[in-house]
Amino acid sequence: MEIWKDVIGAEEFYEISSLGRIRNKITKNILKPSKSGKYRHIQLKYGINKNVLIHRLVAEAFIPNPFNFRCVNHIDENKENNSADNLEWCTYQYNCKYGKGALKRNSKIIQYDMCENAIKI
Repeated sequence: MEIWKDVIGAEEFYEISSLGRIRNKITKNILKPSKSGKYRHIQLKYGINKNVLIHRLVAEAFIPNPFNFRCVNHIDENKENNSADNLEWCTYQYNCKYGKGALKRNSKIIQYDMCENAIKI
């Protein structure tokens, strides 16, 4: 079930849903997010223009953060899935080491020559 809450800092103008959709409170129109890099973001206009990451808006509205962690992790590693049940607050270190991407970044690469001698580790 989709639940709507006010966007923190723009309560008069925008709402965010538990599924990661954003709507204008006045017109009730659903806004279309942009994508740059891995994450979806939206430009909110309420006196100032501000680009914000959608997963952060969802986390701020729906996920308690009692330890004041600064990072939001996508549990299923799908950066397109911004639903509240797929997000968690975490430390930067945890986020970097999380999931399959961390395995790829931390594995050693060995380069061999034509005679199968290791030439670069």
